[in-house]
Amino acid sequence: MRNSARGASINMYNLFKKMTNFKWHGKIDLTHWDVTGWTDNSFKTHILRDNRLFYKFGENHYEILDFGVENGVYWTKEQRVNNFGIPIANSTVIKYHAFNDTGEHFVLNSANLTPGLHTVDSLYELHTIFGGINCESMIDG
Repeated sequence: MRNSARGASINMYNLFKKMTNFKWHGKIDLTHWDVTGWTDNSFKTHILRDNRLFYKFGENHYEILDFGVENGVYWTKEQRVNNFGIPIANSTVIKYHAFNDTGEHFVLNSANLTPGLHTVDSLYELHTIFGGINCESMIDG
């Protein structure tokens, strides 16, 4: 999808966004996993299934380590990695995710939303906070 989002095929990205950016009705707690019967709420075990999730932003590579919610705002715990997926020391951060009504993504330093922003409330926005079209495989660098 990342390659189709560039150049002449940019309309594929717009189509994907239109198909998946329908707002959920009411609040959905994406971290409330008790209904599944799981005995823990481990993002790594139950969502990633012990796989690793990477994306590239600019020239930097990141790995998403965890996912949660604070004060109603979803966050990801991320670390920078090199081209081979090896973590870069002291690079772990928590990123809080917000969107405006057109689906534009904002990374915040805290769980405080400013007027005009909301947290994840569509499949498109969930896809975006997990790397979206910038997801990549780090197998063999």
